[in-house]
Amino acid sequence: MFVFRFILSFGLGISLAHGFTLPQEDETPRSCNLPKGTPGFCVPLNRCTAINELVENLETVTNDVRLYMQDSFQCPPNPKKEGFEVCCAPELIVPALTVEPETVPRNSCAFQFDIPVTCAPFSECTPILQLIENIRRPIPQAIPILLQNSWLCGFEAIGGVSQPQVCCPNAVLKPKKKVPSDHPNRGLLPLDTECGINDPVQKRIVGGQDTVLGEYPWLVNLGFKSSGGTTDEILFKCGGSLISDQYVLTAAHCVTNLPESITLARIRVGEHDLGKDEDCDPDSFPKVCAEPVQDFNIEKIIPHESYNAPNPFQNDIALIRLDGKVQFNRFASPICLPFKDDEEESYEKVESQNTITDVAGWGATTRTGRKPALLLQKLKVEVFEGAKCREVYSTRGGKLTPLQQMCAGGENGKDSCVGDSGSALMRDVRPLPSIFKIIGVVSFGPRRCGTEGVPGVYTRVRYYLDWILDHIEE
Repeated sequence: MFVFRFILSFGLGISLAHGFTLPQEDETPRSCNLPKGTPGFCVPLNRCTAINELVENLETVTNDVRLYMQDSFQCPPNPKKEGFEVCCAPELIVPALTVEPETVPRNSCAFQFDIPVTCAPFSECTPILQLIENIRRPIPQAIPILLQNSWLCGFEAIGGVSQPQVCCPNAVLKPKKKVPSDHPNRGLLPLDTECGINDPVQKRIVGGQDTVLGEYPWLVNLGFKSSGGTTDEILFKCGGSLISDQYVLTAAHCVTNLPESITLARIRVGEHDLGKDEDCDPDSFPKVCAEPVQDFNIEKIIPHESYNAPNPFQNDIALIRLDGKVQFNRFASPICLPFKDDEEESYEKVESQNTITDVAGWGATTRTGRKPALLLQKLKVEVFEGAKCREVYSTRGGKLTPLQQMCAGGENGKDSCVGDSGSALMRDVRPLPSIFKIIGVVSFGPRRCGTEGVPGVYTRVRYYLDWILDHIEE
């Protein structure tokens, strides 16, 4: 909302400088109404400088934004002229006209074509959010005026804050918040009392430390097979989290767009040390050993349908359905999903002094992404401020989306790394007994793992709860 307010305030009191002229037309242009109802004229695109500048200053034009602008401005065809015309506010037309539009102001939103439109909070209008997010900085002077004259239709007090309203097609309005616990598939996942419980035998991620047996019983290994190899060797190169007895949550980049010779071949549940056939605690007496690992084939891979769009690594989340059901035990059990967290929870502020945020995996233990760990590694991390993280990655050519991605780490020599992809960023808010929930999925990070001031990026699980529930089956 801050960006939208900034753009609006930026436009107040600004008059456009008409530094060039175009041939004056012989006839007065047709009149029209802008989306918010104010009168305008249908003119060629090159006469409406503000729309021109908006188009030229969009880094990415999604399909929703393209249709939004087309329905907002494109006038009906003019049989007397070639090419299309746009509905433009008189004060934005170059050269200026000396006549007034013949249409009368309208007190409601409507687009150029007959589609249902509502004056709604801008935060609920997907195309305007995408449009504002993709405007290059610094913002040209004409764009704030265009936003005000065309789409701004009012203000509404929400939670004690006055929030701008914009004209928005009903079809693209974000649905009202649903409570994931009311989803018909919620019963296919464990109750909060049946997940996230660890019972480690004792009460390498870069800079991490060894875990104890049974510390994260929901973490699984994704095994890959090469068709060009001389053996049937399985290489474990990604991680995931068990969220039920038949579903694993992981990163989309671990399961889709793989090299042609590489296939996901196995999911291993209950592993601790990849270098040993039997995992035992060397310090326990009497000797305590884990149950044998459980290996599964893959019944179905479900990457997010919008993975890598509109920006690289966006929607980096996937589900894997196993070909059988996991037998839960002390060393193999599911983690909780963040059903009780608010949809816009940032996780930046800890809930109590007992709050712990961990990331764990079998990934590389060197900053250059080499030397994968055999023994499951863990690392305590701090959630990185979202706005600062977006700024850090924008200077590196990346683009993050606040509600869908989050950042953690950024401490020198400590980070998730190559091979940790798909594993879990976990939070435990109770001292004993520990109840863990997954809040992020390891997505990507700097080229050198554990770079000071450059955190790892995680897919924000809370945003995708409905997607998860929509795609699981009994």
